[in-house]
Amino acid sequence: MRKLLLVSTLLFFSLSLIAGASVELVFSGGMWSLNLVKGRIESLANDQIDNAIRDTIENDYPELRDASYMHTVNFDSSGGNYGLGLRIYPGGKKGSFSLGVFLFKTSMTLEMDGTIRIEKEGNYGIVNGQGKVNINTPALLLELRWEFLPSSLISPYITFGGGAGYLNGDAAFNGDIETHVGGTVEYDTISESKTFDQLREEEENVPSVLPFAKLVLGVRARLTDNLNAFIEGGLLNGFVFSGGAGFRF
Repeated sequence: MRKLLLVSTLLFFSLSLIAGASVELVFSGGMWSLNLVKGRIESLANDQIDNAIRDTIENDYPELRDASYMHTVNFDSSGGNYGLGLRIYPGGKKGSFSLGVFLFKTSMTLEMDGTIRIEKEGNYGIVNGQGKVNINTPALLLELRWEFLPSSLISPYITFGGGAGYLNGDAAFNGDIETHVGGTVEYDTISESKTFDQLREEEENVPSVLPFAKLVLGVRARLTDNLNAFIEGGLLNGFVFSGGAGFRF
C-alpha cells in the first residue's frame, strides 16, 4: 500500500512538471455493490457464523462436537463510496489522456439470514439467525482515462484503474438455537460481534488488503472553463455508479 502510494505520487508529480500540463482537483461519490467479490465476503461471513455456533453449542453439547454443518443462508448487500483525487492532463486542458490518483473510501453492509443445521449420530441442532457484516475500506486508486471528444462541451470517456485498500469493519451474528440431544430438546440464544482486526488475530484466512480493479464508461460535461461535472458507471470490484465534479487549474 505504501509502495503504491509512493510510486503513484512520484509518477503524478513528474507528469505535472510537463510544460502545458493541466491539473484537476476531483470530488466523487456514488453507489457500489460487492457482486464481484461477494463470494469471498460470504465465505468469511460463513466462517464467522460457524465459529460462533461451535463456541456456543460444542461447549455445552459434547455430542455435537465435530458435527457436519449445512447452511441455508440468504445474503443481501448495499453500500456507497466517495473520494478525493488529483488528475493530470499532460496535453493540457484539451488533452484526451489523463492520469489520476485518488484516495477514496468504500462502505458496504452485507446482511444475511437463514437456517443452519448441525447433525451428528442422530443428534442435531437448528439455528435460525441473522448476521451483518459492515465493511469500511480506505483505499488508493490509480486511474488512466481517455476522453473521446476532449475539445467538446460534452465528451464520453473510458477509465481503467487499479489499487488497494485496507479491509476494515466488523461482523455480528444473533440467533435462536434448538438442540435435540439424547431425546432431550433444549432452547438457547447466541450473540457474537467482532471486528476484522479481532478476526485476523484468531484466523489466518481474513485478509488485510483488498485489491481493487476499475473499468468504467462515463460522460464529462464542461460547465465553465475550469469546472467539469461527470457521471459514470461500470465495474469496481462490483457494479458502481457515481458522479462528481472537477476543478481544473
